[in-house]
Amino acid sequence: MTSWGLGIVMALIALVGLVLAAGAADATMEWVGLLLTLFGIGYNYGLIVKNTGH
Repeated sequence: MTSWGLGIVMALIALVGLVLAAGAADATMEWVGLLLTLFGIGYNYGLIVKNTGH
């Protein structure tokens, strides 16, 4: 899988994390959703930085 393909998958995981956090019934699921979102955003940010040379 190319790095851009994995970036798309990570963006989808970040969106799933937002849905999890928004519909959470307890604090644990809210934190899991937020951490998935942060991980997905961080990965895609690193991918952009790596491929633009900054």
